[in-house]
Amino acid sequence: MVLHLWLYGVFVICGYLCSYVKSTVRDSPGDYYTSQHGLFKLAHAEYEIANAVSSYIAVLERRLDVAKRYLKDFESDAVSSNTSTTNFPEEEKSKGLTRKDAISATSTAIDASAFLVTAHPLKSYKLLRRYVKDLPALEKELRLDEERKFLKLTEKVKTNVPFPTQRDMQGATEGILRAHDTYNMNIDDFASGNFYDLPTNASINAADCYFIGIYSFQSTILTRAIEWLERAYKLVVRESDDSISRKEVKDKLDEVVSQHNEALSRRSKNPYLFAEPVKRHQYLEDKLPRKRLLDTDNHVLQNKHSSMTDLTNFAALCSGKQLRDNSETGQLKCWYGNKQPLNILSPLKVEILSRQPPVLQFYDLLSERITHKVLESARSTLGRSQVYAKTHPDSKMISSSRTSTSTWLQDDTRSKLKEITGVYRKLEEFTGLNILQNGASEDLQVSCYGIAGHFNPHLDTIFNSVERKHLTKEELNRGDRYATIMFYLTEVPRGGSTAFSRIGVEAKPVKGSAIFWYNMDEHGEPDPLTLHGGCPILYGNKCVSNKWIRFNAQSNHQCNVAKFSIPT
Repeated sequence: MVLHLWLYGVFVICGYLCSYVKSTVRDSPGDYYTSQHGLFKLAHAEYEIANAVSSYIAVLERRLDVAKRYLKDFESDAVSSNTSTTNFPEEEKSKGLTRKDAISATSTAIDASAFLVTAHPLKSYKLLRRYVKDLPALEKELRLDEERKFLKLTEKVKTNVPFPTQRDMQGATEGILRAHDTYNMNIDDFASGNFYDLPTNASINAADCYFIGIYSFQSTILTRAIEWLERAYKLVVRESDDSISRKEVKDKLDEVVSQHNEALSRRSKNPYLFAEPVKRHQYLEDKLPRKRLLDTDNHVLQNKHSSMTDLTNFAALCSGKQLRDNSETGQLKCWYGNKQPLNILSPLKVEILSRQPPVLQFYDLLSERITHKVLESARSTLGRSQVYAKTHPDSKMISSSRTSTSTWLQDDTRSKLKEITGVYRKLEEFTGLNILQNGASEDLQVSCYGIAGHFNPHLDTIFNSVERKHLTKEELNRGDRYATIMFYLTEVPRGGSTAFSRIGVEAKPVKGSAIFWYNMDEHGEPDPLTLHGGCPILYGNKCVSNKWIRFNAQSNHQCNVAKFSIPT
């Protein structure tokens, strides 16, 4: 299962799938869960649908009122016990006779009732009024084809915004589980939309929790399956949520708990188990958080080879855990970079996140105007992020390692984004790297993430991920991706950090800032310590843009952090 691979081998199996991403496919059905812009269009379109539903309900209620008034008026004049539901005898009710039975009286009873109506001037008047006014009014209401009108509107909306598919629901469910698993939050807080003390006034009902629990179970993620099903059971029992039956939830929960305990007893290799058996029939008891087999306090840093610590470190960093000791973090500094001519009047605000390998974060680097212009330029061409396969780079593939949409923008002095070249010049002076010269860097890549959007730990270098014989002559002549500048274009209230799992660094997604690092060591080889990934988004919209600087255009091929004149 896709989700199962998320924490159990996807990184190893993919063989360091790089972020060498090309985007040519526009948003399409099945991609909404990865597309922030697609979700925006859906949310906008739903207002039109909701208004149509509201109007349709109003019409139905009006029709029902007209029909009820007519029937009530008729019943008030029907004197026969067989035709009057007002005086419908108890003995007839006991026989199971209904209003329809009463009105469908015998011919003799109807004749008797009709005679009495004609004998009463007021009843005769009301009889005529019902034929002249009431029945035509009801007929008029029924002739209004509101159903066809409503269906026509939904077809119109579908033309502009195709409706999501089952694939979108699956992707959204995987996103929810990915975020919950990465941040390992309390299930009640998470399902209630309380993200690290940020209440969002959103929650899901018992049926939703049940569905997510079933999906976890089918993906053999038994820990999360139990938690989500327990949450569903609490809602059904304690809060009288009737969106699903209590028995259905209880039966499935018992089944999952039984399988979990059986797998634990036979020491299954499934890592998604609790350390202790789960007690059955105690689902409503307040309990301490259960320890999972995956939970660990052993976070090994500086490991240059692929291992499970890449993923456990990544999850720990995403959730805000500090993996480095105080002696290392105490040497990190913030300062104003104003020693270069272009940076004297407007100094760079710099923070060093890691000394070796060097990772820097620049603040207030992009103005509000530039970030808006980049996002607006990218919006119309955003498509599902795709990666080149290791041995078949001409065949693009969608990967579960990255749930985002992306596009490429020309950003030189001749483009609509020429304002950003001033930012590149400031960074050129600060880093000593060649960015603006023709061929020195790639076009600007813009990526926006969808529901709990993420990017698994990876290296940005290309040559380690795609066999050189498959690369074009132009790519080979430019050299590998020597360094990365990643701009944060939006503010993300919760989640969405960039985590370097082998050096214990977490960069917060601060709007207008950028992080910088070298992808290659002093020998021109990919630096495995720069392994990094995008943490799942808990709350907010995340868009970033990447500027990759190529190796062969640089005159100085040494990664030396001292060139930045970092204060001691």
